[in-house]
Amino acid sequence: MFAVSVELPETHILATQMQEVLPGKTVDSVRTSSTDKLQRIGFIHRDVKTYNRLIGETAKKAHGRGMTIVVSFSNSVNVVVGLEYGGTALYHTPEGTSDEKFHLKLGFTDGSDLTVRVKSMGAILVYSTDELDKSYIYKRDFSTGLSPLEKDFIFERLSDAIGSQNKQMKALLVGKDAVVVGFGNAAYQEFIYQAGIHPKRKGSELSPAERHALFDAILEIVSARLVQGGKTDFIDLYGTPGRYEPLMGPHMKGQCCQRCDTVIESGQIGGGLTFFCPTCQR
Repeated sequence: MFAVSVELPETHILATQMQEVLPGKTVDSVRTSSTDKLQRIGFIHRDVKTYNRLIGETAKKAHGRGMTIVVSFSNSVNVVVGLEYGGTALYHTPEGTSDEKFHLKLGFTDGSDLTVRVKSMGAILVYSTDELDKSYIYKRDFSTGLSPLEKDFIFERLSDAIGSQNKQMKALLVGKDAVVVGFGNAAYQEFIYQAGIHPKRKGSELSPAERHALFDAILEIVSARLVQGGKTDFIDLYGTPGRYEPLMGPHMKGQCCQRCDTVIESGQIGGGLTFFCPTCQR
């Protein structure tokens, strides 16, 4: 069983929904639960009283970039959330039933609440605005890299960034040094499958046509995931599951390519398992 990766499209969905419902709500209670393991590795504050900084503060804005969501409150207090692999963020109305499986629960004065649960490399941290750069995931996603949801994501910029590097595709599309923000192993496999590029190819080897195919694939897949409410194993802020079925990934193990009927192969490439079509991807 592979945990869902909450990548740029899903993060954008959640941040948009948070922006619709959270501004104007004031925190009157904070609870943490089952945080020991995450505290030891630094993805939850070691002193859980840090989250009490939110009590009495009013939500002002929620916005996301890459795989990170920042909810800004009054007095320059911010919650930085990275759901990464398998995390959830759920909003509960005063009349609804709250989720008891959480790491952080914010109760609001109107009786509603927000619960956040993270897994693996996920994080929930509180910083003042001038402290945000202390957060690795904030710096990773808000400081560098191109975002397909922003106006400056144009072919020429992506082409220049990819074509100038002698790195394999995963290193170009995933991680802190990626040329784009917001994607993990799941999306990268889809992008290069759609573009017909073998995972072992290097950016500097790609022709202009191949780079354009990759650019088009990124935009097409991101758009489809947004329209369909995220991937099928993702749930949004209100508990609604996504409808987008990935083109490539672990679910294709032992299956045949939908285009050429070749058996899908896999291999350890760039530090993770990559699934690909040996015929369509060259």
